[in-house]
Order: sequence, then C-alpha cells, then structure tokens
Amino acid sequence: MHQEKLKARDIYVQAIKEYGSLLDLFKITLGVPTTTEIRLDENNLETLKTAGMHDPDFDEREAVETALYQRLDLTNSADAVIDAQRKVYVAADALGADLSIVGATNVASQKQGSRLTMQAADDYTVDFELSLPFDRVAEQNVYRKALITLNQRQREYDLAADTIKMEIRQAYRDLKEATDRYMLQSEGLSLAQERFKKTVLLMQYARVSSRRVLDAQNDLFDAQSEATDALVDYSIAMLNFYRDTGALQVLPDGMWKL
Repeated sequence: MHQEKLKARDIYVQAIKEYGSLLDLFKITLGVPTTTEIRLDENNLETLKTAGMHDPDFDEREAVETALYQRLDLTNSADAVIDAQRKVYVAADALGADLSIVGATNVASQKQGSRLTMQAADDYTVDFELSLPFDRVAEQNVYRKALITLNQRQREYDLAADTIKMEIRQAYRDLKEATDRYMLQSEGLSLAQERFKKTVLLMQYARVSSRRVLDAQNDLFDAQSEATDALVDYSIAMLNFYRDTGALQVLPDGMWKL
C-alpha cells in the first residue's frame, strides 16, 4: 500500500511539472509574458462532457466544397488571378492599332463694348490618324510579362486549392479517428466503472482481496484519464476541422461561432 502511494505521488509531481510547462507554452501562443498569472477554468471540462460528441452534418466531399468556397486565403489567391487576367487584357489591347480623330477650327474674338466674345470661323478640318502595330517592342514586353505573371498566379491558386483539399481530408480523418477513439474510451470507462462496483461489492462479502479492489480502482482511474484525453482530442480535432473548412468564425470579442 505504501509503495502505491509513493508511486501515485511521483505521478502527481510529474503531472504538476508538465502542467506548468504546457501553461507557459499556452501563454507564448497567446502572446502574453510567461510571468502572467493564468488560471484555467476547470468547468470547461465538465462543459465538454455535457456537450458530448457531435459528428459534422456533412461528408468529406461537402467539407472540401465548403472550404473552397469559404476559405479567405483561397479567395485572395483567386482575386490575384483575376487581377493578373485584367492586366493581360490591358496589355493585349495596347498591341492593337490606334485610330485617332483630330478636328480643328479657327476661333476669332471680337470686343463688343465691355465684353469679349468668341466666334468660330466657317472653315474647319477633320483628320484621321492611324497607328499600325508594327513597332510595339515595349508593349510586347509588357504583354509577355503579364502572361508570365498570370501563369504564376494560376499555379499559386492551383497549389493553394490542392493544399486546402489535402488539409480538409486530413482534418476529416483526424476528426473521425478522434470520434471513434472517444467512443471506444467511453465504453472502456463504463466497463471499468462496472468492474470497480462489482469488485467492491464482492469485497464486502469477502469474495475478493483488497489487492483486487486496488487494481480495479487503478484501472478505473486509467480509464477516466484516457476518456478525458480522448474527449479533449476530439474537441481539438473538431475545432481544427471547422477552422480548416472556414466555417469557424471568430467574433470581434474573441469568441467563436460556427
């Protein structure tokens, strides 16, 4: 019994150390000094347990389509492609022939009393100036650069779209794995609880030793810890999935909604 207490105490000391290190990393993620005092709300775990597990209401294909429509980074990449196309159209237009219409007339002024009036003459001329695209080296260079830029932006968009598809599929697989693991650990917790209850009942009738009760209790503690880890992993996988699909929106007050 004393050996078990020492072992439990050692596990507790290691857990406290790991908790402090993870809390410091969390502060760095938030961008606050590591000396800042932060106390995590223990009620959040109970909130997660109460909320339980909720599978996404769409499959992997729908998730990919949603991400391609809602991801702002992909929208920015698409805008860059459209802007590059616009520059290609402008550069191509500069390569065409130019036709200008030039008109001229004579205007005479004469003074009538204290006023100066302008009067157009009866003669006027209209000319047409045609510039053929024979010597457009500078314009051709601009057009060629615009095409190269368009190809680059298109490749960047295709790469971004493929990367998003890969991220969504991975996030979906992670969520399914976390869901299955949470269900298995929850079932294991129920079995451990039932075993512990039966062992305690048998000990009351002197059917089992105290060692069996301690083993059952340790198994129950392990099952509780594994179920909690699975629940946290599931919650993180769910948030990552909705973040990657673009469905997770952060409000101005720092809260988030789906």
